[in-house]
Amino acid sequence: MPAYDCVLIRPHRGETRLLIDVKLEDGWKTYWRSPGEGGVAPSVSWKGDVPAVDWFWPTPARFDVAGITTQGYHQQVTFPLVVRGLVPASLSGVLTLSTCSNVCLLTDYPFSLTPSQEDAGFAHDYAQAMGRVPLAHGLTQTLSAGARDGELIIEAQRSGGWSAPALFLDSAEDADFAKPLIRVDGDKLRATVPVHDSWGGRGAESARQDTLTGAGG
Repeated sequence: MPAYDCVLIRPHRGETRLLIDVKLEDGWKTYWRSPGEGGVAPSVSWKGDVPAVDWFWPTPARFDVAGITTQGYHQQVTFPLVVRGLVPASLSGVLTLSTCSNVCLLTDYPFSLTPSQEDAGFAHDYAQAMGRVPLAHGLTQTLSAGARDGELIIEAQRSGGWSAPALFLDSAEDADFAKPLIRVDGDKLRATVPVHDSWGGRGAESARQDTLTGAGG
């Protein structure tokens, strides 16, 4: 089996915190919320009446193989989740996980959990997992995106400068993103992202709109 998951759950201040811990064998990877040009994002199908669930995604890595760019994780990743509202006495569902090496597998992992009081170990693990989730705001002073034939251009400014910047994009309708080319000049960053589509160039404009809409994420 290329991967397995360990799921823990604890009540905390009117909400229920959940960790999904995925460990992968050497050479295997799984995917971010937007896998890129291939792959399937992890998901949970909940059983019964489950309140709204917020899923937090740690910063992924980029995998470039045979000209195809995907975004995801290797070795190990822990996903923090928050279940809001009244939680049933038992919480169960099925985690669907796509993992790839030389082949790709789509595997279901059923789980069933009973909420219990949070302990120091879980609190530490949850804080550590949340620390790997990108900040929603405050990373840049300015951020803009523009489209031209087959490319998405993103420009950003950060007063503290840049250290090993990376760019990960959510999927956009009618658009597939290739590996970004990033250039830094002082506190300014410019990223050029090739955009592929089957609609005569409309994909780049669609991607520009989606990028600006989600600029705070």
